[in-house]
Amino acid sequence: MQYRDVFWRIAKSSNEVDYNKYVKEMQELDPTAWQFLENKNPRHFCRLFFKPNAKCDSVDNNMAEIFNAFIIEVRFKPIKTMLEEIFESIMTTVASRKAIAYNLQQQTCPAILKKLDKAKESSRWWQARRASNGMYKVKHGTNGFVVNMYAKTCTCKVWELSGIPCTHALAVMREEQINPI
Repeated sequence: MQYRDVFWRIAKSSNEVDYNKYVKEMQELDPTAWQFLENKNPRHFCRLFFKPNAKCDSVDNNMAEIFNAFIIEVRFKPIKTMLEEIFESIMTTVASRKAIAYNLQQQTCPAILKKLDKAKESSRWWQARRASNGMYKVKHGTNGFVVNMYAKTCTCKVWELSGIPCTHALAVMREEQINPI
């Protein structure tokens, strides 16, 4: 259990400080476990190494698992039948999600609003200080990050990777009375 927890902390690290802290934790827990992970190349599973243009912060393969569950009923049918049924299921799913989106009262989907609310709650502990030209230093205790409001980046890299303002950016937005949505 402890190995799994440390592995997920490494995988979800979006900045070098956290990544190095959790790598050290894994090395202290079991050097051979870290060696195994290092041989798998963390660039393939660690958020820190993801390219920011994808705007996806997922580090697990839920998408593949969802697709496999989606086709479980049809995967053993003849290929033409299987493909037709997958196509019909996808069409139905897309149509129902479009209907849900059409009826939303706001531009931002509920899952993103939920993430923003959680990050806003955490942001209240952070103090933002303007540096210059859209740049801010955001601190909490001894931890600090630099937010660039114009580039929509933060040194924690969460905003860059997901496209959703991080806790630190939300602290700046709170200070400057900017609506994050």
